[in-house]
Amino acid sequence: MKKQLSLTIIMIMLILSACSPNEDPKTSKTADAMIQPADLSKYEETLLKAGGAKKNLAFDYNVKGTDIQYIHIWMDVYKNGKKQKRFIDIESLIRETENGHLLLTIQPAQQQVDDFQYQKWVTTLVSNNGYSHSTTLRKANSSSGMSASMELSNETKIEPGQPITLAVKLENPDAQSFSLSRTQFETEQDIAQKAKKYKRVSVLRCRFTKNEQLDKGSHQKS
Repeated sequence: MKKQLSLTIIMIMLILSACSPNEDPKTSKTADAMIQPADLSKYEETLLKAGGAKKNLAFDYNVKGTDIQYIHIWMDVYKNGKKQKRFIDIESLIRETENGHLLLTIQPAQQQVDDFQYQKWVTTLVSNNGYSHSTTLRKANSSSGMSASMELSNETKIEPGQPITLAVKLENPDAQSFSLSRTQFETEQDIAQKAKKYKRVSVLRCRFTKNEQLDKGSHQKS
């Protein structure tokens, strides 16, 4: 518990420190809501590692000047082409927020249940209204086959109600190489079709909405 708390505090501190205190919201308004990869410094990355993070995904979003009120974050997982229960599924209120930050960190396998090692995945949202986080355990992958990860690498316009693919991980022990890009996993149909070719596909997605609009299935509010 203490380690999880320390990691959460470190994430909040480093994300908030990334916000420029001299930025004037009145002079930085833009017409479009945007999301982009966060540019973490070596110092910030070191802080995350000190808190136990083995891997992290960080994104900044800007919804100022819009009436967006919610963000929904989830991870779709496919095994051998079949869709599994969502691994991450949370929603957060971001009403009147101008700038916010999304951070997903993965800690090395530390917990063993029924002879399986589990990783700790922590999803953190920081906005002008405060912060929230969710912790999920995922069975550590012991396969030694080919894998590839693709992440959002440029500024992307937020269209209210439209999902945005933030990251994709493909796993296939029999594959020799991967030549796909993240943009080939933008729609539900594309993801389902591509997932048939791989042993395991994990897709981290988010959606910004003007009201509470969730996909069917279980979810966790923050």
